[in-house]
Amino acid sequence: MLPEQNWRADAIVRLLISIFICIYAGSLASSAVHYFQGGKTDVLFAWVAGAGFISLAAAMFFIRSRLTLENLFRKMGATLGFFYLGLMLGMWAHKIAGSPRVSVISMIISALAFQGAVVALVVIFLREQGLRWRDSFGWAARPLRAVLIGIGVGLVFLPIGWTCQMLTAEIIERLPGLQFKASEQVSVQTLRMASSLLHKTVLAITTILLAPAAEELLFRGVLYKWIQQLGYPNLAVWGLSIVFAAIHVNALTFPALFLLSLILTILYERTGNLLAPITAHASFNAANFSLLYWFQHGI
Repeated sequence: MLPEQNWRADAIVRLLISIFICIYAGSLASSAVHYFQGGKTDVLFAWVAGAGFISLAAAMFFIRSRLTLENLFRKMGATLGFFYLGLMLGMWAHKIAGSPRVSVISMIISALAFQGAVVALVVIFLREQGLRWRDSFGWAARPLRAVLIGIGVGLVFLPIGWTCQMLTAEIIERLPGLQFKASEQVSVQTLRMASSLLHKTVLAITTILLAPAAEELLFRGVLYKWIQQLGYPNLAVWGLSIVFAAIHVNALTFPALFLLSLILTILYERTGNLLAPITAHASFNAANFSLLYWFQHGI
């Protein structure tokens, strides 16, 4: 049974908008790194990117203060105004910088802008409502049992996920008239390019610890309970699983990640402890990361 907790609607809105702002700020930061790593020193890009960051920071400043009926339209208007200004400036900066290439640095920036921001913002989210972690996510409910079950589920799902991905690739290739080229996952490309021990270690920490914790806090811990609270249990299960699979932006992994999300949701329901899906997700990622590393380096 899940821990009982009613999230405030304004806190949820501010959390989601803040995450979107952080994600786009990370995208802009990746473009800036790509641009300056290329040895370019265009003053126009620096001004445009700088103004974009300032606009996004202003949007974050306005959305982080509590919304009330009296200030709702004023603060939301200011937030959206600065966000769209930052969006347009960011698009201009992206155009100047050109298409960013996949790199270890860009992967780390993206992880910090999304998963890192989620963890930090959930901390603020709970503090604003005077809530404790153990009460909000059931961490006191037989934690050792939740962790052990999570490890088992994550390792058992690994061959299922890989089989699902291979079947998806085969089905897509057999569909008549569909011109589809299977793309390598960004994480796989990044791991292949990681040459130093530091880069490999950071990628491992991001993949095995940060990503599972952040994604489970957001999807299962906050959004799943909130959508249920609104009276839409089916949307909470199926809708969030679709979004969870879609954010990884890879057609071949979509069915496997959709199935994984369903299993993680059931696991949370059965244990009542968010440690279970976090540990299952982390175990799956750890096994996946280790096998990919072994295949690429032969050790």
